[in-house]
Amino acid sequence: MSINGLFPIDRWDFKSHSILTGLPPDDLELLTAHMSDQHYSKGEVIFREDTFSSGIFFIRNGKVKKYKADKEGREQIIYVANTGELIGYHALLAEERYPDSAAALEDCLIAFIPKEDFLEVLGLSKVLSQRLLKLLSHEFTVFTNNVALFAQRSVKEERSSLRIYTNC
Repeated sequence: MSINGLFPIDRWDFKSHSILTGLPPDDLELLTAHMSDQHYSKGEVIFREDTFSSGIFFIRNGKVKKYKADKEGREQIIYVANTGELIGYHALLAEERYPDSAAALEDCLIAFIPKEDFLEVLGLSKVLSQRLLKLLSHEFTVFTNNVALFAQRSVKEERSSLRIYTNC
């Protein structure tokens, strides 16, 4: 099944650039010193909501959905990450549990970077810190815009329901 049928695919930018591209060689070496690659099959879960993070994930190849599941198991995709992107760092930085789950949308090659390595490089690398801050700011803007769009849609739907109810 194509992901086009799951949600409006045209809203996702699959041309993102990795924040690791052009990282100073010493920083990149430290970051990747204990990195390990793992293949994930389509649909395979990478991390689950409400579990603790022990590192971050770098998508070497493929697409990953970040999603929330309701009590009935229905999934709401909140983000699609592509080749070159990092996932799982929100929980690590906040020292909290994962706020969502992640699973492969297609066969993927994903590298795991241990928490200690990521935090060490983040503390030493001005370049990585600035890029991560910029990325977090962008994600916040996207999230804010999505919430606003959702809220507007809900108002329109509510008005339609109200019109139907008052015309009875």
